[in-house]
Amino acid sequence: MSEETLEQKIARYEYVLDAQADEIDKLRAEVARLRGGSDAHQTLQSIYRNGDLPESLRAKAAIGALPVEKPRLLSVVPSSEPDRKERRAYQRFRLKAEILRETQQLPAPGWDAKLVGDTYQPPEGDAEPPMDVYGKDAFKAHAMISELMSNRNGNGSDDDTGS
Repeated sequence: MSEETLEQKIARYEYVLDAQADEIDKLRAEVARLRGGSDAHQTLQSIYRNGDLPESLRAKAAIGALPVEKPRLLSVVPSSEPDRKERRAYQRFRLKAEILRETQQLPAPGWDAKLVGDTYQPPEGDAEPPMDVYGKDAFKAHAMISELMSNRNGNGSDDDTGS
């Protein structure tokens, strides 16, 4: 086995450094492409569709994208009618807001007894509640109650922001 000369070592090191620099450039380009205006789902798609990436990474990206691309099937068809729980929640919210507006006080214990018992009946002819106080409108409902609470302390205006 012959000893490597200094020039050969330098040439080998230069080759390794050039290969590493090329790989770093490719990785930087890939990071820039992934960050460039793509949302999370598009990023996962680009990863699992890239055949140059390791299979384990592609599988993880596919698992992450799967719920968006193929939602789980429901065993029952969801009803378009608001259920009793939604209507009751909305009525409790409106009643609490009304009590706060009128009395400038938190409701007394038992204020919602007629809405929480087993005998609850939704008002007749009522359409779907205009606000889902436990779902998509929870923040809006909370903000409205908070504003009414601050109004009772004299910290805000007395206008009605709810519908």
